[in-house]
Amino acid sequence: MSARAEFARELFCPQDRVMVTGSLVQAPEREPPADIATDPERLRMWRAAEAYQKPGIYTAHGCGASRTYHCSFTGGYGSSHLICQ
Repeated sequence: MSARAEFARELFCPQDRVMVTGSLVQAPEREPPADIATDPERLRMWRAAEAYQKPGIYTAHGCGASRTYHCSFTGGYGSSHLICQ
């Protein structure tokens, strides 16, 4: 779940009112798994998901509040997803 989605969920603030500032700590780029890298459609989907938000530290602002989130990937190949706490 992205920092924007987590902030919106926690504060009952519509996502279109939430602004997220860039990461203070940028994680290194991840390489796609080999089976995804060789399939252009799957690679395009993987890159779009990677571009959505990368691991790092983000600050979300909206509805008169702000919070900082540490975001990291959890799970392994096939079940990896971003968690922001």
